[in-house]
Amino acid sequence: MTDMNLMMIGFCFAIFFFALSYIISKMGKLPIYWISLCANTGFFLAFLLVGRAFPEDSQIALFYLNLGILTFVLIQAALGLAHWLLKKTATR
Repeated sequence: MTDMNLMMIGFCFAIFFFALSYIISKMGKLPIYWISLCANTGFFLAFLLVGRAFPEDSQIALFYLNLGILTFVLIQAALGLAHWLLKKTATR
């Protein structure tokens, strides 16, 4: 697989867990932002820590998969921060 395909798979993996977090948040009355951010960050850190246990070719594939997850986490964090700042400035 090419590098871009692996990044897109990681991005879709993060979107899947965002959707799963939405279901969990509705059942538990918790904010979706924090559940999804924790889940995707957990997968990012887990893949980062176990990456050295695989052969070199798999390490490269896991790196690009992890890069896709990180991209989603950063976008989610930026949008969450922007939403929070907008809410704070709108109340003043």
